[in-house]
Amino acid sequence: MAVHRLALSVPATPHAVTVARHQAVDGIRDWDAELDDEVLHTAALLISELLANAVQHAGAGGIRLASHLTATALRIEVSDSSPLLPLPGLPDEDAESGRGLLLVAALADRHGVEPTPTGKRCWAEISRPAPPKTETADPLPLGPGNAATGTVRLRPGYWCECWTETVRGGTEGPVLVASFDAYTASQADRWVSVTLRVISPALDADASDAAWTWLYDDRIETRRALLRREPCTVTIRHSNTRITWAIRPVLHLPLAHSEAATHPASAIQQRSTATPAADSTPHRTPRVSS
Repeated sequence: MAVHRLALSVPATPHAVTVARHQAVDGIRDWDAELDDEVLHTAALLISELLANAVQHAGAGGIRLASHLTATALRIEVSDSSPLLPLPGLPDEDAESGRGLLLVAALADRHGVEPTPTGKRCWAEISRPAPPKTETADPLPLGPGNAATGTVRLRPGYWCECWTETVRGGTEGPVLVASFDAYTASQADRWVSVTLRVISPALDADASDAAWTWLYDDRIETRRALLRREPCTVTIRHSNTRITWAIRPVLHLPLAHSEAATHPASAIQQRSTATPAADSTPHRTPRVSS
Protein backbone atom coordinates (compact mmCIF):
# COMPACT_ATOMS: atom_id res chain seq x y z
CA MET A 1 0.00 0.00 0.00
CA ALA A 2 1.07 3.61 -0.50
CA VAL A 3 2.65 5.45 2.42
CA HIS A 4 0.71 8.56 3.46
CA ARG A 5 2.54 11.53 5.01
CA LEU A 6 1.81 14.99 6.37
CA ALA A 7 3.89 17.66 8.09
CA LEU A 8 2.98 20.93 9.81
CA SER A 9 4.93 23.77 11.39
CA VAL A 10 3.28 24.72 14.69
CA PRO A 11 3.80 27.97 16.64
CA ALA A 12 4.74 27.43 20.30
CA THR A 13 1.42 28.68 21.71
CA PRO A 14 -1.40 26.79 23.47
CA HIS A 15 -3.97 27.96 20.90
CA ALA A 16 -1.85 26.55 18.09
CA VAL A 17 -2.16 23.08 19.64
CA THR A 18 -5.92 23.01 19.01
CA VAL A 19 -5.57 24.38 15.48
CA ALA A 20 -2.81 21.94 14.57
CA ARG A 21 -4.74 18.99 16.03
CA HIS A 22 -7.74 19.74 13.82
CA GLN A 23 -5.56 20.25 10.75
CA ALA A 24 -3.65 17.03 11.32
CA VAL A 25 -6.71 14.87 12.01
CA ASP A 26 -8.50 16.32 8.97
CA GLY A 27 -5.41 15.58 6.90
CA ILE A 28 -5.20 11.99 8.18
CA ARG A 29 -8.90 11.51 7.49
CA ASP A 30 -8.44 12.83 3.93
CA TRP A 31 -6.01 10.00 3.23
CA ASP A 32 -9.12 7.82 2.90
CA ALA A 33 -7.13 4.96 4.39
CA GLU A 34 -10.08 3.25 6.12
CA LEU A 35 -9.00 4.28 9.62
CA ASP A 36 -11.90 3.93 12.03
CA ASP A 37 -13.07 6.67 14.39
CA GLU A 38 -11.28 5.07 17.33
CA VAL A 39 -7.89 5.36 15.62
CA LEU A 40 -8.62 8.95 14.58
CA HIS A 41 -9.65 10.03 18.06
CA THR A 42 -6.68 8.27 19.62
CA ALA A 43 -4.45 10.07 17.13
CA ALA A 44 -6.08 13.38 18.06
CA LEU A 45 -5.36 12.84 21.73
CA LEU A 46 -1.76 11.79 21.06
CA ILE A 47 -1.20 14.84 18.87
CA SER A 48 -2.65 17.10 21.55
CA GLU A 49 -0.51 15.66 24.33
CA LEU A 50 2.73 15.63 22.33
CA LEU A 51 2.21 19.18 21.08
CA ALA A 52 1.26 20.48 24.53
CA ASN A 53 4.45 18.97 25.94
CA ALA A 54 6.49 20.61 23.16
CA VAL A 55 4.85 24.01 23.69
CA GLN A 56 5.65 23.84 27.40
CA HIS A 57 9.34 23.09 26.85
CA ALA A 58 10.25 24.46 23.42
CA GLY A 59 10.46 28.11 24.42
CA ALA A 60 10.79 30.37 21.40
CA GLY A 61 11.93 27.56 19.12
CA GLY A 62 9.80 26.11 16.39
CA ILE A 63 7.72 22.92 16.60
CA ARG A 64 7.18 20.46 13.77
CA LEU A 65 4.37 17.92 13.67
CA ALA A 66 4.65 15.00 11.27
CA SER A 67 2.62 11.86 10.71
CA HIS A 68 2.79 8.97 8.32
CA LEU A 69 0.83 5.79 7.76
CA THR A 70 2.20 2.45 6.68
CA ALA A 71 0.58 -0.94 6.33
CA THR A 72 1.23 -1.64 10.01
CA ALA A 73 0.99 1.61 11.98
CA LEU A 74 0.08 5.27 12.18
CA ARG A 75 3.13 7.16 13.48
CA ILE A 76 2.98 10.65 14.99
CA GLU A 77 6.13 12.72 15.59
CA VAL A 78 6.56 16.08 17.31
CA SER A 79 9.98 17.76 17.13
CA ASP A 80 11.03 20.82 19.14
CA SER A 81 14.19 22.80 19.82
CA SER A 82 14.69 21.77 23.44
CA PRO A 83 17.47 19.21 23.99
CA LEU A 84 16.02 18.19 27.38
CA LEU A 85 14.51 14.71 27.29
CA PRO A 86 11.43 13.97 29.43
CA LEU A 87 12.19 11.95 32.54
CA PRO A 88 10.37 8.63 33.01
CA GLY A 89 8.26 8.05 36.09
CA LEU A 90 5.17 9.39 37.81
CA PRO A 91 4.82 13.12 38.61
CA ASP A 92 4.18 14.29 42.15
CA GLU A 93 0.54 14.29 43.25
CA ASP A 94 0.41 18.10 43.42
CA ALA A 95 2.32 18.63 40.18
CA GLU A 96 0.42 20.70 37.59
CA SER A 97 2.13 19.00 34.65
CA GLY A 98 4.04 15.88 33.74
CA ARG A 99 1.08 13.57 33.09
CA GLY A 100 0.86 14.13 29.34
CA LEU A 101 3.46 11.52 28.42
CA LEU A 102 1.83 9.08 30.83
CA LEU A 103 -1.33 9.40 28.73
CA VAL A 104 0.76 8.91 25.61
CA ALA A 105 2.12 5.70 27.11
CA ALA A 106 -1.42 4.55 27.94
CA LEU A 107 -2.78 5.26 24.46
CA ALA A 108 0.06 4.37 22.11
CA ASP A 109 1.13 0.88 21.18
CA ARG A 110 4.71 2.15 21.02
CA HIS A 111 6.26 5.49 21.94
CA GLY A 112 9.62 7.05 22.58
CA VAL A 113 11.85 10.12 22.49
CA GLU A 114 15.15 10.65 20.71
CA PRO A 115 17.66 13.50 20.46
CA THR A 116 18.05 15.33 17.14
CA PRO A 117 20.69 17.80 15.92
CA THR A 118 18.25 20.66 16.66
CA GLY A 119 16.58 19.39 19.84
CA LYS A 120 14.48 16.26 20.30
CA ARG A 121 11.70 14.23 18.71
CA CYS A 122 8.85 12.58 20.63
CA TRP A 123 6.91 9.94 18.75
CA ALA A 124 4.01 7.54 19.21
CA GLU A 125 2.56 4.75 17.09
CA ILE A 126 -0.91 3.27 16.85
CA SER A 127 -0.86 -0.24 15.41
CA ARG A 128 -3.00 -0.91 12.39
CA PRO A 129 -5.26 -2.65 13.08
CA ALA A 130 -5.00 -1.77 16.74
CA PRO A 131 -4.58 -4.91 18.85
CA PRO A 132 -7.16 -5.45 21.59
CA LYS A 133 -5.99 -4.12 24.92
CA THR A 134 -7.18 -6.12 27.88
CA GLU A 135 -6.95 -5.05 31.46
CA THR A 136 -6.53 -7.77 34.05
CA ALA A 137 -6.38 -7.87 37.79
CA ASP A 138 -5.00 -10.35 40.26
CA PRO A 139 -7.54 -12.68 41.87
CA LEU A 140 -9.05 -11.03 44.93
CA PRO A 141 -10.93 -12.73 47.79
CA LEU A 142 -14.66 -12.27 47.96
CA GLY A 143 -15.62 -9.80 50.66
CA PRO A 144 -17.38 -10.72 53.88
CA GLY A 145 -21.05 -11.45 53.60
CA ASN A 146 -20.80 -13.38 50.31
CA ALA A 147 -22.03 -16.92 50.33
CA ALA A 148 -19.31 -18.06 47.98
CA THR A 149 -15.82 -18.84 49.16
CA GLY A 150 -12.48 -18.83 47.47
CA THR A 151 -11.34 -16.21 44.98
CA VAL A 152 -12.65 -14.54 41.83
CA ARG A 153 -10.91 -12.52 39.18
CA LEU A 154 -12.05 -8.90 39.31
CA ARG A 155 -11.44 -6.94 36.14
CA PRO A 156 -11.02 -3.14 36.13
CA GLY A 157 -13.45 -1.36 33.88
CA TYR A 158 -16.16 1.31 33.74
CA TRP A 159 -19.89 1.39 34.40
CA CYS A 160 -21.71 3.68 31.97
CA GLU A 161 -25.25 5.02 32.34
CA CYS A 162 -27.48 7.33 30.32
CA TRP A 163 -30.10 9.37 32.21
CA THR A 164 -32.84 11.71 31.02
CA GLU A 165 -34.61 14.37 33.07
CA THR A 166 -37.39 16.84 32.31
CA VAL A 167 -35.94 20.27 33.09
CA ARG A 168 -39.13 22.28 33.63
CA GLY A 169 -42.53 21.06 34.73
CA GLY A 170 -41.54 17.47 35.23
CA THR A 171 -42.95 15.50 38.13
CA GLU A 172 -40.45 12.67 38.01
CA GLY A 173 -36.75 12.66 38.71
CA PRO A 174 -34.04 11.45 36.35
CA VAL A 175 -34.79 8.21 34.53
CA LEU A 176 -32.15 5.62 33.70
CA VAL A 177 -32.64 4.74 30.02
CA ALA A 178 -29.50 2.75 29.19
CA SER A 179 -26.41 1.23 30.77
CA PHE A 180 -23.25 -0.40 29.51
CA ASP A 181 -20.28 -2.21 31.06
CA ALA A 182 -16.99 -1.22 29.43
CA TYR A 183 -13.65 -2.88 30.05
CA THR A 184 -11.42 -0.06 28.77
CA ALA A 185 -11.48 3.72 28.69
CA SER A 186 -11.72 3.47 24.92
CA GLN A 187 -14.91 1.40 25.09
CA ALA A 188 -16.54 3.78 27.58
CA ASP A 189 -15.63 6.84 25.57
CA ARG A 190 -16.79 5.22 22.33
CA TRP A 191 -20.17 4.29 23.85
CA VAL A 192 -20.93 7.99 24.41
CA SER A 193 -19.53 9.09 21.04
CA VAL A 194 -21.49 6.52 19.02
CA THR A 195 -24.70 7.40 20.84
CA LEU A 196 -24.23 11.12 20.21
CA ARG A 197 -23.54 10.55 16.53
CA VAL A 198 -26.66 8.41 16.18
CA ILE A 199 -29.04 10.82 17.92
CA SER A 200 -27.55 14.12 16.68
CA PRO A 201 -29.84 14.38 13.59
CA ALA A 202 -32.90 14.26 15.90
CA LEU A 203 -31.62 16.93 18.31
CA ASP A 204 -32.54 20.61 18.16
CA ALA A 205 -29.92 23.01 16.82
CA ASP A 206 -28.39 23.95 20.18
CA ALA A 207 -28.22 20.34 21.39
CA SER A 208 -26.73 19.19 18.09
CA ASP A 209 -24.07 21.90 18.31
CA ALA A 210 -23.27 20.82 21.87
CA ALA A 211 -23.00 17.19 20.77
CA TRP A 212 -20.56 17.94 17.96
CA THR A 213 -18.55 20.33 20.16
CA TRP A 214 -17.99 17.45 22.57
CA LEU A 215 -17.16 15.05 19.74
CA TYR A 216 -14.53 17.33 18.18
CA ASP A 217 -13.17 19.29 21.17
CA ASP A 218 -14.29 18.21 24.63
CA ARG A 219 -14.04 14.47 24.04
CA ILE A 220 -10.31 14.66 24.67
CA GLU A 221 -10.88 15.90 28.23
CA THR A 222 -13.30 13.04 28.86
CA ARG A 223 -10.74 10.51 27.59
CA ARG A 224 -8.07 12.05 29.82
CA ALA A 225 -10.30 11.69 32.87
CA LEU A 226 -11.11 8.08 32.03
CA LEU A 227 -7.45 7.18 31.59
CA ARG A 228 -6.85 8.60 35.07
CA ARG A 229 -9.78 6.40 36.21
CA GLU A 230 -11.81 9.39 37.30
CA PRO A 231 -15.62 9.53 37.09
CA CYS A 232 -16.98 11.91 34.48
CA THR A 233 -20.23 13.04 32.89
CA VAL A 234 -21.31 14.35 29.49
CA THR A 235 -24.51 16.41 29.38
CA ILE A 236 -26.56 18.04 26.62
CA ARG A 237 -29.99 19.67 26.75
CA HIS A 238 -32.52 18.93 24.02
CA SER A 239 -35.62 21.11 24.23
CA ASN A 240 -36.95 20.49 27.75
CA THR A 241 -34.93 17.32 28.35
CA ARG A 242 -31.50 17.02 29.92
CA ILE A 243 -29.53 13.96 28.74
CA THR A 244 -26.57 12.88 30.84
CA TRP A 245 -24.03 10.12 30.29
CA ALA A 246 -22.28 9.16 33.53
CA ILE A 247 -19.16 6.98 33.61
CA ARG A 248 -17.40 5.73 36.72
CA PRO A 249 -14.54 3.28 37.30
CA VAL A 250 -15.55 -0.10 38.69
CA LEU A 251 -14.29 -3.63 39.17
CA HIS A 252 -16.24 -6.10 37.03
CA LEU A 253 -17.24 -9.37 38.68
CA PRO A 254 -18.14 -12.28 36.34
CA LEU A 255 -21.45 -13.87 37.28
CA ALA A 256 -21.73 -17.58 37.94
CA HIS A 257 -22.49 -19.91 35.04
CA SER A 258 -26.07 -21.11 35.26
CA GLU A 259 -27.74 -23.83 33.19
CA ALA A 260 -25.68 -23.20 30.06
CA ALA A 261 -26.89 -19.59 29.93
CA THR A 262 -24.35 -16.83 29.34
CA HIS A 263 -24.87 -13.89 31.65
CA PRO A 264 -23.52 -10.36 31.14
CA ALA A 265 -20.85 -9.11 33.51
CA SER A 266 -22.00 -7.18 36.52
CA ALA A 267 -19.94 -4.67 38.44
CA ILE A 268 -18.84 -3.62 41.87
CA GLN A 269 -18.64 0.10 42.43
CA GLN A 270 -15.05 1.11 42.98
CA ARG A 271 -15.54 4.75 43.88
CA SER A 272 -18.56 6.57 45.25
CA THR A 273 -19.77 9.40 43.03
CA ALA A 274 -22.72 11.74 43.00
CA THR A 275 -25.70 11.09 40.75
CA PRO A 276 -25.52 12.87 37.41
CA ALA A 277 -28.56 15.00 38.13
CA ALA A 278 -30.17 16.15 41.36
CA ASP A 279 -28.52 15.23 44.63
CA SER A 280 -31.80 13.84 45.89
CA THR A 281 -31.95 11.25 43.11
CA PRO A 282 -31.21 7.71 44.30
CA HIS A 283 -28.07 6.42 42.60
CA ARG A 284 -28.62 3.05 40.93
CA THR A 285 -25.64 0.79 41.44
CA PRO A 286 -25.52 -2.48 39.48
CA ARG A 287 -26.21 -5.43 41.75
CA VAL A 288 -23.91 -8.38 42.08
CA SER A 289 -25.51 -11.80 42.17
CA SER A 290 -24.58 -13.77 45.25
